[in-house]
Amino acid sequence: MSGLPKLPFRGQAPDRQNDVMQQYAWYDSAVWKKDLDDPDSCWPSFLDELEVKSRKDGRGWRKVSRRNVFDFAKTVGSTEGAVQLLVASMVWGIGTSAQSRRRHLKVLSPFVKDGELDKLGKTLLDAIGQARKVSPVAAYAVLHGKEPGEGSLKVDYLGPSYGTKLLYFATFEKHSAKLPALILDRRVATALTWLTGTPWAEHGWSSATYEAYLRTCVKWAEVWKTEPDGVEPTGSRTARTWRRSGRPRCTSPSRSGFSSSSFSWRTPVSPSSSGAKR
Repeated sequence: MSGLPKLPFRGQAPDRQNDVMQQYAWYDSAVWKKDLDDPDSCWPSFLDELEVKSRKDGRGWRKVSRRNVFDFAKTVGSTEGAVQLLVASMVWGIGTSAQSRRRHLKVLSPFVKDGELDKLGKTLLDAIGQARKVSPVAAYAVLHGKEPGEGSLKVDYLGPSYGTKLLYFATFEKHSAKLPALILDRRVATALTWLTGTPWAEHGWSSATYEAYLRTCVKWAEVWKTEPDGVEPTGSRTARTWRRSGRPRCTSPSRSGFSSSSFSWRTPVSPSSSGAKR
């Protein structure tokens, strides 16, 4: 681990329970269920039970936090539950974006059309089992790997952004592996490019790249004295501010739900444009 990038953060790490677990997204249950081909089977009922809170624009939407999704994940043990956990992960990750919602829900459509939702659920459960019994890297390899012998559980339209969210919510709080499952998506990859000074592709990550990402987060978490999933949203938040302003800032976007601003980022090394995937 000595060759991994140095910790790029300064100050106190975000508190897991009060900061990280409160990261949330707004959503409208009716809109989501309208876009589901089989809402009776696919929609997690707990999302209809969360408190309705009015936004500044006066709309009465609900918000779902990381903690809410983790609590639901504890109840999952069936194929239907696995599909619903995937949907809950999407609601938390997508929120109100109509374009993203419809694009990512496409993963369900072929299985609903063919009456094979149980098949999808079994595939997801098998991947979760790989993460628990072998390792998150092994689970990533069977879901998203492209090397010979990998990809045995590949699901059309399910990319790493939501495959890793599923593995994270299903296994992180019960993990015993040295490398726990963590979310890897485009925002996190963008942040890694800036924080490490090395270009990271924004999609299509190999299982080796996922493993390198997990090792980096675990090392940073050890040094920063926090949990690895405290590093991931900090990096993601960093990417949001860079995309908006072109430079890192310590203020938090409202969507993140973070209340702490006691930490900041060291000046990142701008990576060479050569080799960076955009």
